[in-house]
Amino acid sequence: MWSPPTRCDSNVETDGGEVGTGRGWYLYLVSTVPHNPAITIAITITIAITITITITITITITITITITITIAIANVVCIALGYLGPAGTYSYQAAVQHFPNANGEVEYLPQKSIGACFQSMNDGSVDYAIVPFENSTNGQVIFTFDLIVDWFVGGKANFQVVGEEYVAIHHALVGYAASINGIKEVHSHPQVWGQCRNILAKLESPIQVDESSTAAAVLAVSKLRSLSVAALAPLSAAHVHNVPIIQSPVEDDPSNTTRFLVLGRQHYSADRKIADKGMLLLAPHGDPSAPAGVARAMAELAARGVGVAGLPRRAIVIANHQMYTDWLYIWYLAYRNVGDMGAHIYIIMKESLKKLPILGYGMINYSFVFLARNWRRDAEKMACQFNETSKRDSFWMLIFPEGTNMSHNNREKSHQWARKTNKPIWNGVLLPRVKGLQLAVKEMGNQVITLTMGYKGCSLDRMAQDVFNVVQLYIWGNQPPLVSILIDVQTIDREVEPWIESHWQEKENEMLHYYSNGDFDGVYVDVPLVVGDKLVHILLLGALLSSLFAIYYKYLVNV
Repeated sequence: MWSPPTRCDSNVETDGGEVGTGRGWYLYLVSTVPHNPAITIAITITIAITITITITITITITITITITITIAIANVVCIALGYLGPAGTYSYQAAVQHFPNANGEVEYLPQKSIGACFQSMNDGSVDYAIVPFENSTNGQVIFTFDLIVDWFVGGKANFQVVGEEYVAIHHALVGYAASINGIKEVHSHPQVWGQCRNILAKLESPIQVDESSTAAAVLAVSKLRSLSVAALAPLSAAHVHNVPIIQSPVEDDPSNTTRFLVLGRQHYSADRKIADKGMLLLAPHGDPSAPAGVARAMAELAARGVGVAGLPRRAIVIANHQMYTDWLYIWYLAYRNVGDMGAHIYIIMKESLKKLPILGYGMINYSFVFLARNWRRDAEKMACQFNETSKRDSFWMLIFPEGTNMSHNNREKSHQWARKTNKPIWNGVLLPRVKGLQLAVKEMGNQVITLTMGYKGCSLDRMAQDVFNVVQLYIWGNQPPLVSILIDVQTIDREVEPWIESHWQEKENEMLHYYSNGDFDGVYVDVPLVVGDKLVHILLLGALLSSLFAIYYKYLVNV
């Protein structure tokens, strides 16, 4: 056993057989157990085993720590992420939002073009790529759409769309000028021009120079350092390239948003939230029977409750006007296929419809825009509506350019006007008016969802308005057995008047085909009878209740 220190004199023999040589404090071990070799061996073995176990545990812990560190290092191996560069673009912002770099595990690799993003993804230079897909103001990014077709239709892509990201778009006018006065040249990405019409109008028609990205536009301005040159770009690009900000924000719509697609070979953790979405690409390739096949595919999807999410959430919608309640079925189309759009369709109709008993009040309360065909008054009404709805990030403005529904009397009037103005004479559609659409394009941009309405059982002589008039629909509940809607998304690439005349000729051909064959020659959606009935009844009931409430409030509450 251990004994406390003992003071001893020199020349005193210790218990250990040693002789002290001087005064001092020292430790000595006193054995109280008789000497036994077996016990000594057992103690020695026990100590050896204990030491061995201790060393083993130490080595195990060391190996475990090493493996843990190795795994941790493996987990932070860089994700190579391609985006449309240089740094500071909206694509860069989308990349940072979707792939946050909190632990340094993401390497952002700028690409020179959207096409380069696809190529880098395919050749393995990057693990993921993020590309712009559609804008709430300008619609689809055509470059990306074309590349999706090129890569996926040919079957050469070894990657897929695995996610999406939404980025709020806020533009600034950047450059070295002290104000907007004197700016003669503006650089930006082509997609931006339609989002900043107001500031471009104030600059008095400057030269517009297309760049591969908004950040590239800022970089070009920084190299020129001219007082007459500016760029439309995000604030982040101005900060990255140290270019002064002349004015911000300058976008027409403060709710402007762009949707980005994430390309990859497997899902990233953040992409699980879109598990209920998919992208379906149907490419006819010129096969004359293909459009009908596409239509059948869409009809099968609709029958299984699958919505079509590719329609723009913010757009002008135009359609031929077959009967008073065309808008009910267009409302259904939006309700089923564009999320919460059903409550945010603003319909332009002629003022006489306000006088319909009860239903007129419902239309007023649903924020329909009624035009009197007095252009000055109508322009003010439409401008007021645009000002109100511009605060929303998604809405449809529905316009019937013909101005009235198809009937024998209205068709004859259209023929008379066509002869007088040397316009084409059509039988399936009426001559369109352009002023309302012109104002809409000025306020909202040049992307248009164009719909062609077809009602089963109708013909050139047996018109929809004759068979399914307001009394039949509203009082007796007699619905069309099937409503077919031909859908297209177009960009008005020239003056509105020649564009709509050309497009209405297409509608004439579409309607003649429909009356001859019972369907459209293109991609269309059939509104199912059962669902259509339910929706129509719900909408009519809503209009009725809304009307009764309006009457009650106006005449009883405010007396």
